Parts: sequence; C-alpha cells; structure tokens
Amino acid sequence: MDRNVYRVARDVSLDDVRTVDDLVALYAAIDIVKERYEKLNLSPPGWMQKRLDEIDAETKERAEAERRGKLRELESRLEALKSREEKKEDIVSKIAELRKETWRKTITFSS
Repeated sequence: MDRNVYRVARDVSLDDVRTVDDLVALYAAIDIVKERYEKLNLSPPGWMQKRLDEIDAETKERAEAERRGKLRELESRLEALKSREEKKEDIVSKIAELRKETWRKTITFSS
C-alpha cells in the first residue's frame, strides 16, 4: 500500500479538505480499508474509527452549514420579490410582535 495515501488519510487536517464531497470520499477510503482489515480478521489501526467519527461529524456540520446558507439565499431572493406594500406589512407585523413581547416582559418583571 502506498504509505503516502495511508499517511494522508490519517494525518490530513480536515480544514484542508475543501468540500463535503472530498470529506465523503476520504471517509469512504478509510472505511473500505477498515472493513478489509476486519474481513481478514485483523484489527484495524486504532486511529481509523476515531478518524471516521471526526470526518462524519465534520461532514454533517458542513452539510448543515451549506443548507443554512442556501436557505438564507432563498429567503433573501424571496424578500427581494416582495412589493413595497408587502414589506410595509411585514414591518408593521414585526413591530406589533416586539411591542407585545416587550409588554409581556414588563408585566413579568413587575410582578
């Protein structure tokens, strides 16, 4: 086995892995090697499972961040499509909600 591939899988900083796709590929490569060890009734190196757990957590975190970014982008595009009157109604509604919330807190603190 090429020791460079082994070393990269074990030692590469996840900050240097740029995309979710690359994280998925790195996970798959380590997982395949780990499964092969197990199929041969050999104990895989201890770092493999730890590394898989790290990559899994990082992949989920980045995927969630991408979804949140896409959601913000779509919400922004939707907001840009609103008419002046719709924007005014949104502001009036938010003001009313904040006044109501402020009033509730005043009552709670006074009691």
